[in-house]
Amino acid sequence: MWTQYLVIEEPNLMAIIDDSQHSEGNIDIQGLAHALQEVGAESFKVDDEAVKSFIGLIHSGDTLQSQKVVIAERVDTLVEIELQNNDLLAVLHVIGAYGGKSLTPGMIMDALSKAHVTKGINKRALNKALNDAKRLKPGERLSQPIAKGEYATAGTDTRFISMTKDFRTRVLSPQVDSNSKTGKVDLKDFGEQITVSPGDVLMKRIAATPGTPGYTVTGAVLAPKPGKDIPYGEFAGSRLSKKDPAYMIAARNGLPKVRDNGVDVDDALLLSSVSVATGHIGFKGDVVVEGNIEPGMVVKATGDVKVTGFIESATVQAHGTVTAAKGIIGQVSGNESNCQVTAKQGVVAGYALNAQIKSGKNIELGLHCINSLLTAKGDITVLNQSRNRGLLSGGVVNVGGKLLCSQLGSEGDAATEVYMFGAFKQHLIDLAEAKKAYTLAQEKTMDVVRKEIELKKKPKTERTEEEVQALDEFREQSQRNLEVAKRRKEKLEDTLNDHLENCTVEVLKKVYTHVSIHYGEEVVTTRSEHDYSLFSFDKYHIDRQSIKPE
Repeated sequence: MWTQYLVIEEPNLMAIIDDSQHSEGNIDIQGLAHALQEVGAESFKVDDEAVKSFIGLIHSGDTLQSQKVVIAERVDTLVEIELQNNDLLAVLHVIGAYGGKSLTPGMIMDALSKAHVTKGINKRALNKALNDAKRLKPGERLSQPIAKGEYATAGTDTRFISMTKDFRTRVLSPQVDSNSKTGKVDLKDFGEQITVSPGDVLMKRIAATPGTPGYTVTGAVLAPKPGKDIPYGEFAGSRLSKKDPAYMIAARNGLPKVRDNGVDVDDALLLSSVSVATGHIGFKGDVVVEGNIEPGMVVKATGDVKVTGFIESATVQAHGTVTAAKGIIGQVSGNESNCQVTAKQGVVAGYALNAQIKSGKNIELGLHCINSLLTAKGDITVLNQSRNRGLLSGGVVNVGGKLLCSQLGSEGDAATEVYMFGAFKQHLIDLAEAKKAYTLAQEKTMDVVRKEIELKKKPKTERTEEEVQALDEFREQSQRNLEVAKRRKEKLEDTLNDHLENCTVEVLKKVYTHVSIHYGEEVVTTRSEHDYSLFSFDKYHIDRQSIKPE
């Protein structure tokens, strides 16, 4: 029987044979488990090789000398810390005790200290490991992560947040006609153009961040990768705000083009054409159309409008100049044209046909102007560069300055109305008022003379200082009023004379019949054809000169 050989000598279980014992040769491995239980060593860790060796000794049948063989031992809970993932994770490994001590917090702390784990320890994980270890069978293995480090958090790169829309992202969606009571949709109106004005905020810059350091479970610091610092770029039409350099603002009117690190502000809107595909155009700046402005379209600009093709049956308005390289074409219904071009600084075109053109300064047309309504505060010229072509035929022309063309009127006897010096009547009114004011100022000087005579009638001893001073002030004021009235009258006279001298109609080749030229109330209508002609006005009569001045 196994029990006669087994003796516990802490922490071991000994199998002992002394020289007084004689082997019966009847023990084997199957009986050991029962014997261990009888001696209270059922949870000890058995050394299988030692057991086999001891059984061999017993089975040899030889008289044995006294021997002790350790065939089992009491083993405490085994605790080990494994560092993983470059020391970012600490895993607690526990092997159940063989009759030895169970897992204690002290064992865990000793293991942590031995592994140099000081950061990221999870107390809840430790408690869980302690509780789970109580249920471990001898030799059973438990693994529990108990500490976790932190990766370093990389910094963020500089970010740029657009505070304006890119004009190229304009959604082409037909708008409801604001003048329609039934909600009618204007298929050519796609909404306002995306534009900016000086001072408008374009973009905000959010600086790069340095990142957040990380750490390992052993306390080593993991340096973060800082974000990439990206400055604003230099872009046309924009600048940094003086109040806050984190903001980029517009330096001029124009179209915003949003870039990665800034915004361009184009002062010119470049289009291949203006049609139902683009919708109506409204732009703060110049508009350049490398094609035509097609029928029914509307173009409005605070700068110039430059068209390399035609303006056809469209409405164009500009604070600057309007240029149509090929021409301006419309259709007339009643007294209205469906092609209306208005510019404060001038209009230049290859020709005009059935158009309505209005300019705050000059109008310059190349080949011809037929059946159109022209109004200019400055000069109107219908003449090509070679000065051999330039027909102004039909329609109505209002000229504030000079009219110059190669041919005036039509071989077909179409009526052509020319109204020169449209402000002539107002000039006469202003001049008449100025002359009246000058006359009144002169009469006031006579009042001064009369007051002087009356004052001199008094003896000097009776004249008060107040009377003398009042007369002096009245004299000075009257003289100032007279000078002001005189200068205004002379200026208006000079202006009128300059206009009369310059507001002429010069036709280089031929004037046809049925051409009416108006100066105020005066009008002359040609009844026959004339070659070179220079029409002028002297405030009373319209004169035609047929000899070309040298």
